[in-house]
Parts: sequence; structure tokens; C-alpha cells
Amino acid sequence: MTYTINTSNLGPNADTVLALYGTDGATLLASNDDYNGTLASQIVWKAPASGTYYIQVANWSPFAGGCGTTYNLSVKKGASITSTPTITNFNQTVKISGKLFTANETVNLYLDSTSTTPLVITTAGTTGLLATSFNLPEATLGAHTIFAIGQTSQKVAITSLQVKPKALLSKATGIQGSTVSLTGYGFLGYVQDITEVVNVYWGSPTGTLLGSSPTNGLGTSGAIALTIPLAPAGTYTLYAVGQASGATATIPFKVIPSVSITPATGAQGSPATISGTGFGANETVTVKWNCATNTCTSTTILGTITADANGNFNGLSTTIPIPATVGKTYAIGATGGTSNAFAITHYKVTS
Repeated sequence: MTYTINTSNLGPNADTVLALYGTDGATLLASNDDYNGTLASQIVWKAPASGTYYIQVANWSPFAGGCGTTYNLSVKKGASITSTPTITNFNQTVKISGKLFTANETVNLYLDSTSTTPLVITTAGTTGLLATSFNLPEATLGAHTIFAIGQTSQKVAITSLQVKPKALLSKATGIQGSTVSLTGYGFLGYVQDITEVVNVYWGSPTGTLLGSSPTNGLGTSGAIALTIPLAPAGTYTLYAVGQASGATATIPFKVIPSVSITPATGAQGSPATISGTGFGANETVTVKWNCATNTCTSTTILGTITADANGNFNGLSTTIPIPATVGKTYAIGATGGTSNAFAITHYKVTS
């Protein structure tokens, strides 16, 4: 259950400070001095369990007193909301369930502050129940508060949400040497004397550094340009690590093979050289003529060669088959004998 505790109708010399203590009367749970640009105070608090809790009201100035420091104190029982999940990240769907709102009233949901644009505007049911959802916008690492406010009853409900980091890639596959961009979300934002920089590493949190970027006030990095290193075919993990927070997000990237032929046009029976990258480490690669898929039935083998430890090869000499149709472009397919990784290039017969 959510409770709203506030002071109002302050006397001319009053400047209240609210404090809420736990059931032991000593553990400070929440406090507030000035609320919404006034000298009044407000605490919105979700009770973790039933029991007796303690409220203290003090004047900001210890020298103020007397009839000019009067105030009204109110404790209002609000509504109740829960979120699923309670730990989330950027753009993930968060479901909100609530109760004890006024029947059919409009309910606005906010992230951290009710002075911002609502996350979602919805309507309570005929029994005051609430069911809605939103996709989490950009938000900093750590604890956040979801506010739900009934626009007719002014009932307030809150629930906590933990934001963890997330990494997104511009593409999930690519060849060696290709460029992709990674953006990190949910890291530290601007913190006094602390700058969060997101470093991106290949293969482990201490692997090869591929790029870095500072975060903005919402804990989001810039688009970090990454060049895929020399690596055999396979799926690798990219680690985005906040250098101040230590927070880490991971995302997979798949290295796929490539093959090329030089020259890419020429006559029947002419020589050519074939090269490839990103096949399995130290595996045998078979190159076929007129082969557009890894299940092709072509029996014309242009050559075989062993890839190096990075899955690369070059200098495979071949001869363009005779006969071949002049003016036709043929597919040349290369298949890794162990990885079954497949890549394709093309050759146009000119005479």
C-alpha cells in the first residue's frame, strides 16, 4: 500500500522538514524538505509490511517557533501497484497491475517524477483495478520509482524498478574487418565528479578493446563504432563495461565467412585467384563452380585449401571451366569442411 504524507497550510514562519522512521523509531526510511517549489513537505512511501511507523515534523530553522510556525499534517492512504518484471532494461515491456483506484478514472504513470510526460495514460476498471504496460525508456543504472496517479481521486501508488545495462548492435552478423556500432543503455549517467565511459571488449570483459564512449545523462552511450577483428567462423560475445560503475552488458556477434575471386570477370579457361576469410580455424575449404548454396549439387571443384588459425586463406589458383556460357554470371561457393560455414561470390564469363 502506498501512503502520501504531507504538510500544508504553513504559517508565515514555517518551513517543514518531514521524516519517516521504521517500526524501531530510529531507522530513517524517507525524508523531504521543500516539495514542488514550496516550503511544505511531502513523502510518497510504499509500506513494505504492516506495523507502526513514525513521522517526525521539524522546522528547517532551529531558531523558528511560536504561532507563526503552524502547519497541517495529513496521511492519505493511496492505491497500490506492482510491476512485472521488477528488474528490467531499455525498451523491455513492463507490466503494471494496480488496485484501489476510483472506478473508471484516468490514471497517469510516470518514471521518477510526476512533473515529466507520462509513460502511459490509462483507465482503471469498474472495480478500480488497473492493468497496463509500457516499454522502458532510456534510464540510468539502478533504482527507479514508478508513480501511478488517479486523475479523479488523486490517489498515488508507487513501485520500485531496478534498471540494468543493455547493449544493442546495428547488426548481429558480419565478416572480419566489417564495421558495426554498439550502443549501451542503462549505465551511470552524469554523477558529480564521476564520468561513466562504456568500453566494448571482444570475447571477455578483459579482451581486446574495440571502442568506447561516455554516457549521457540517461546512462546511454554514443554509437560506438567497432571493427570486427580477425577470428574464425563462430559466435562471439561482446562485453560493454561501464568503467565507473563496473556494470556489464553482453551481446552475441556471429562472424560469417567471405570469399572473393580476382579477377571477377574473364574468359573461359582463364586463370583466377580465390581468397576467403572467416571460415573455421585450420579447416579444409572446398570451392565449387556454379554453387549458390551450401547444399548445391555441383561437382565442378575449383580447388581446396586449408584455412589458417583465423579461418582465412588466399592464393588459391584456379582455372575458369570450359565450357561456360558467355555473358552469364556464375556463383562460386566455398564451404568449410568442419564448420560447414558457407560463402559465395560471383564470376562473369565474358568470352
